[in-house]
Amino acid sequence: MNAPRKRQRRMIGCIVTAVALLMTSAAIVQSKTNSSWRSMVDTHKALHAGWLAQPDTREPLWGAASEGHAFTHYEQAAEIMSDVLKDNESLGDLIGKTDEQVADMAGELREAWLPALSALRAGTHASNSRVDRDNLAADQNINFLNYRWVSNAAAFETRHLRRAGDDMASVEVSLDSLGMAIDVFSDGLLIHQMISVAMIAIALEPWTDEALRALDPDAAATLAAGLAKLDAQMPEILTTDRELLFLTEQFQKQSGQSDWAAGGSWRYGFSARWMLADAVLMTSVNYNRLNNSDTTDWQTRQLLADQIVKEVHASGNDVAAMVFPTVVWAEKSIRHSIGTVRLLRMALDMRRGVDSEPLDDPFGTGPIVIDESPEILTLKSVGNAGHEPLEFVMAR
Repeated sequence: MNAPRKRQRRMIGCIVTAVALLMTSAAIVQSKTNSSWRSMVDTHKALHAGWLAQPDTREPLWGAASEGHAFTHYEQAAEIMSDVLKDNESLGDLIGKTDEQVADMAGELREAWLPALSALRAGTHASNSRVDRDNLAADQNINFLNYRWVSNAAAFETRHLRRAGDDMASVEVSLDSLGMAIDVFSDGLLIHQMISVAMIAIALEPWTDEALRALDPDAAATLAAGLAKLDAQMPEILTTDRELLFLTEQFQKQSGQSDWAAGGSWRYGFSARWMLADAVLMTSVNYNRLNNSDTTDWQTRQLLADQIVKEVHASGNDVAAMVFPTVVWAEKSIRHSIGTVRLLRMALDMRRGVDSEPLDDPFGTGPIVIDESPEILTLKSVGNAGHEPLEFVMAR
C-alpha cells in the first residue's frame, strides 16, 4: 500500500511542478511581450515626431513655387488618366515609339491627356509636397498604375512638343514628371520609393543622345539645372524612418496580429504580439546599423547588409526576416536610378560644351567612367541593379 501511495504522491508532485512551470513560462512570455510592445510604441512615437518635424516644402525643378498641396493635384492627374485609359485602350500603343510616331498616332489622345498634365504641373509647383500627415494610419499607398500613366502621358507630350519644335515646353513637361516622381520618392514609404524609380525611368527615356544634340541652348540649360536639383534630392542611402513608422502603425492597427504572424514561433512562446514587436525593434536597430555605417560606398554597405540578413534569418523572427532584406534590393534600384540621372547630366553637359568633372558613380568609389573610341563615347557605371548596363552611349 505504501508503494502505490508514494507513486501517487510523486505523480501529483510532477503535475504541480509542470503546472507551475507552465504558469511561470506564460508569465515570462507575457512580461517580455508587454515590454517589447511598450518599446515598439515608444519607437513609433519617436518616429512620428520626427516625421512631423520634417519640412513640408521643396523647390520645384523649374519655375517658381505656388500655394497648395502637391498630392491633391497628383491624385487629380491620376484620376484623369484612369478615365483616359478606360476610354482609350490604344494609349499603350504609344509606348516606345519615336517622336514622329507619337506625333502621328496621338490624335485625339493628346486632348485627353492634357488636363492630366495641367494637374501634374500644378502639383509639381505646389509648395506643400507631402502627403497628409494628420492621418498616417490611413492607407496612403498611391495607385501605381495611374501614376505611371501620368508619367507616360508626360513622356508622350515631351516627344510631341519636341517634334513640334518647342524645346523649352518639352523640357518643362519632363521636369514636371520628374518633380512628381521625386515628391513620391520623398514620402519615404519603401513602395513609393520603388514607384518613383519606375517613374523617373519613364521620364528620362525620351532623352537620347540624338535628342540632347538637337536641344536649343536655353532648353538644354533648363534641363541641366532641373536634373541637378533632382540629383540633389535623391539620397544614395535608403530612407527608412517612414517605412518603419508605417510598420508600427500597421502592427498596432491589427489587434490580433494574425495577418502578420500566425501564432508566433516557439522562440517567442508562440506569441504573435511579442514576435511583431521584436521584429520592429530588430528592424529599427538594423536600419540604424546600415544607415550609420559612415559610408555611402555600395560594396561596403552591401556586405554589411548581407551580414545583417544572415543574422535576422538566424534570429527565428519570420516577420523581421521578411521585412529587412527588401532594403538591399530597394537601395540597389535607387542607386541605379541615380546613376541614370547622372549619366544624362554628364552627357547633357558634354553636348552643351560645359567643362564639368565626371559625377560620382553610385556603385563605385570614384567617378563615372568615360570610355572613348573613334566613333562613340560610353559613359558608364561599374555596376547596375541586376538588369541592363548602366551606361549612356554618345556619338562622336
